[in-house]
Amino acid sequence: MCTYFTAIVIRYYPFLVELPPQVLNIKFVGIIFVITFLLPLAAIIVMKWSRKLVKALQMESKEERVMPFFFMTLFYGLTVYMLNSQWGLSGAFWLSIVMMAILLLLLSCITIFFKISAHSAGWGGLLGFIFTFQYITPAVGGLHALIFIFLCTGLAMTARLFLGAHSPKEIYSGWLLGFIVCAGGVMVFI
Repeated sequence: MCTYFTAIVIRYYPFLVELPPQVLNIKFVGIIFVITFLLPLAAIIVMKWSRKLVKALQMESKEERVMPFFFMTLFYGLTVYMLNSQWGLSGAFWLSIVMMAILLLLLSCITIFFKISAHSAGWGGLLGFIFTFQYITPAVGGLHALIFIFLCTGLAMTARLFLGAHSPKEIYSGWLLGFIVCAGGVMVFI
């Protein structure tokens, strides 16, 4: 979700990122992709193969999900640190990444007690960010992105239900958590 978010912000809301236009390109999106997707995926694969902490990449039980979620939170925390210390970001885009890290931390803590849908939380968060950005500072094409994200959110949530990966309660609570944390964070802090 962080990669999608970064690409959408660079395309429709570049004024939210405090970097020169020549820096905002595929390399920047690629760095975000590596840190927030590839590295967490590699950590989960290592957990599966070496320590047997994860039985399958689907992580069907809530017990399997706790450690990987905390590792993902760590990688997002490192992203927040890197964006601030290496790139000098501290504005709206950076605060959005902070909110994503907070969302992951909340997901990690909730997962100790309740299996919540991280997919729904991610899509709900992305929808919350773009909905709020579009409401505060409408961008040309931003509405198209919002509609696309809304459709993808529905498809992802339906797929999780269809696959039997989550109950409706887990899906809706994940979406609600993501939307509230991200949209609320934008409204309060940005």
